[in-house]
Amino acid sequence: MDTGILHSHTTFTTLLLLAMVGSVVFSFNKSKPSPKWLRISHMVLGPLMLLTGIFLMVRTSAAGIQPYTWTKLVLILIATPLAIVGSRKNSPAMTVPALLLTVLVMVIALTKPAFLTNTPPDMGDTETMIAQAEERENGGEQIDAAAKAKEDLAIGKSAYYKYTCNTCHGDDGKMGFQGAKNLEESQLTDDEIKHIVRNGKGMMKPVEEISDTELKYLVMYVKSFRK
Repeated sequence: MDTGILHSHTTFTTLLLLAMVGSVVFSFNKSKPSPKWLRISHMVLGPLMLLTGIFLMVRTSAAGIQPYTWTKLVLILIATPLAIVGSRKNSPAMTVPALLLTVLVMVIALTKPAFLTNTPPDMGDTETMIAQAEERENGGEQIDAAAKAKEDLAIGKSAYYKYTCNTCHGDDGKMGFQGAKNLEESQLTDDEIKHIVRNGKGMMKPVEEISDTELKYLVMYVKSFRK
């Protein structure tokens, strides 16, 4: 169900964006008012997009809702009335900002910027933690196997939150939002996990920016959920 709602939400957002483009075009042509169907489309698509978006938020655990989600919601709550009123009045001063805000929403949805992403307060920066671990190894510092395993998992956990895996898999790996697999029951090999992370699968988008080293530790952490 989550997958179907997400597809619907994406469709409504895309159609609303196209409608806003139409409103902008007509708003600069004062001799020809925007057609009625265009004005109605804002009144229909805007609420549909909001309802499906709010449904997806409700379906996400509180831990999974990221600041960028709230940011998108606020921006759309501003853009939708602007688009509706601007389309009625043929006002570029309203339709243009509405369009720009909606484009910004889509950019945020696709990029999930780090500064709008929650990370648990006890999580360190992944790259810094990797550098520190490598420095210890290169310096010949010896730590026992248990301490090394704990350090590896800490790096993997940092990557897990950095790339917002918890949004769909949850903090315990079992949330299953938007078709996410239960990591506790997964039997995938290391290479299969790496392939899915890099290339995506189903509703999961590829994480192209993850480094090989980060991915290695992320796989370790993902596998730690298994029984």
